[in-house]
Amino acid sequence: MTHWCKVSITVQGNEKEEIDLFIEAVKGPDAPFDFQVIQPIPDLVQNLGTGKKTFNLDGQIVPCLVWYLREGPDGKAVEQRPLSATEQNQLKVLGVTSYADWIDKNWGCKWNAPNGDIHRCSNTEVSYQFETPWAPPTPLLRGLRDRFTDLKIIGKFVCPKDQWAGYF
Repeated sequence: MTHWCKVSITVQGNEKEEIDLFIEAVKGPDAPFDFQVIQPIPDLVQNLGTGKKTFNLDGQIVPCLVWYLREGPDGKAVEQRPLSATEQNQLKVLGVTSYADWIDKNWGCKWNAPNGDIHRCSNTEVSYQFETPWAPPTPLLRGLRDRFTDLKIIGKFVCPKDQWAGYF
């Protein structure tokens, strides 16, 4: 069973335009604060298969722990193959070996926030409330602070089932 963290993020600026820009930069098609809009998962990472798998390439058995896996709308594999040298290098540059690694490193929690609310406190302040599974999105917030250096971005979280709370 998922342990949900209640997350609150407050963003303060000096100008209405700064806050307007922030609101637009984090807004997704279905949520006011969308991780996939803020820090999109690279296509390669979205199409990684992990585990023990072997491929037969021209009669040679190639064992893989990570491979390219593209699925169709029905969830069935459309394409499976070993990663190319270029793709292996891309993963090295990203510093990850799997989808889960990338999510942990860049979002800090397992999934995007499935729901959320936005409240415009004033022309120069906005707050967001949403839930995340098991942990707050700490790396995501760090990235936003790096992007929006003129804004004060404060994160608070409470994970009731784990009796864990704090600022991030």
